[in-house]
Amino acid sequence: MDYQYRLENAVSSSSHTYSTELMSEFTRVTGITSKNGLESCESLSNDTVTQCPINNNQDKNMFYTVVHNPASQRQSEFMRIRLPNNKYKASVWNHDKGGFEPVDSDIFEQHHVSNNRTASLDYTMFVPCSIAPNDITYLKIEKIEEAVTRDESQSDQARSLSVIGISPENDVIFELKNKAFSQRFGFNLKYYRAHQVEDYRARHGARGLAEGAYLFKVDMDYLYPFQYSTLDSDVQFEHGVEIDQWTIKYKNESSGEQAVVKVRYSERFNEVVEFEVELSEVPIKDGWGKDVTVNWRMFDGFDANKTFYTDSNGLEMQERRLNWNPSFEWNHDKQNISGNFYPVDSAIAIRDYSKLRQATVMNDRAQGGSADLTKGTIELIQQRRLLQDDNKGVVEILNETDSAGVGIKVTATYHLHIFDMAHGKSRQRQQQILNEAPLQYFFAFDTVQSKHGLA
Repeated sequence: MDYQYRLENAVSSSSHTYSTELMSEFTRVTGITSKNGLESCESLSNDTVTQCPINNNQDKNMFYTVVHNPASQRQSEFMRIRLPNNKYKASVWNHDKGGFEPVDSDIFEQHHVSNNRTASLDYTMFVPCSIAPNDITYLKIEKIEEAVTRDESQSDQARSLSVIGISPENDVIFELKNKAFSQRFGFNLKYYRAHQVEDYRARHGARGLAEGAYLFKVDMDYLYPFQYSTLDSDVQFEHGVEIDQWTIKYKNESSGEQAVVKVRYSERFNEVVEFEVELSEVPIKDGWGKDVTVNWRMFDGFDANKTFYTDSNGLEMQERRLNWNPSFEWNHDKQNISGNFYPVDSAIAIRDYSKLRQATVMNDRAQGGSADLTKGTIELIQQRRLLQDDNKGVVEILNETDSAGVGIKVTATYHLHIFDMAHGKSRQRQQQILNEAPLQYFFAFDTVQSKHGLA
């Protein structure tokens, strides 16, 4: 807690300096100043609009957004603004003309689920951008009378990605088409049941050590994944000017398992598919700890040959083979699931050399991952919630809760890139940079035009 306290203080102090400098530059360029300076969202994830300043300024007819690109490469995708409703329009600052100009933008519904499984709804505005490294751009966001409506039917106007059905195993099946190939893949949520023992405090019980903070150990009696929650087969589709979004909902009333997944695709993503996964509290009322995984499954005969690749501390990709390790002779016991999981800090990939095709999943945080345990799959552990300790030293059960004792909500973002190895190019490193240095947003309300700025 002391480390967290010091870290929060450091972030708060630097954020004040950061926003002050940006405010000064904003005023210098545009001639606009704000009585209260620049405000920012409460957290990096900014899950809902309630965590952003607009939530307390919904009465304002207009506000400005200062967007800084801290990355070492140009950001050419979208600026994303959380909004309470879809009755807004955007204008972007034109440095050459010295004024704001209207820009086409899309506003999509964002369904959320809290850690206590309460559903909520807000909106995100997607504004196309092209921001040079360490550069700044400015947006003017204004209220409008009528919401802009988009065609939500998945028709021929949909781009290279489409949902084509649900598999018998409850995978939502997508089809990705481009000039080089067509590839079907599925997405699903699953979980492994944690190995538990009669007395986890005993170091030499009949069933060995229990799973804990250090030890990922699947129940020896159930060495396979279970379906997590119940999939709503009605996948919501929203079609925009430059981006599409699919919303996948999972909800099981009896178990309490609930999640919302937003899948996004745009030509601006350079063939990368985005998955934003909001996972509510992992229920443990059934008396079992769980390791919840996000899963991608390649169809069309994709053969990874029991081989996959993971990054080493975000750097070089290392080859991994199922049930094999170059450093020691593999013990072919029953616990072959956890033995095939590896640290994944930034990416995990599988290759089909017969098709010269690669599928890479880039994550936004360190996780445990594996691939091809089921043919053609990639899986990453998004959340673990346990009821026993593994006696490995922490002496604390891995059961994170909020102040009310409710299991925490975990939101993570993943990017899937499927490409032709002969003619295509991996987007892994470019996406890694964007993940590590995302756009930074600051908001100005109660503004006045103090001068004409550089215009």
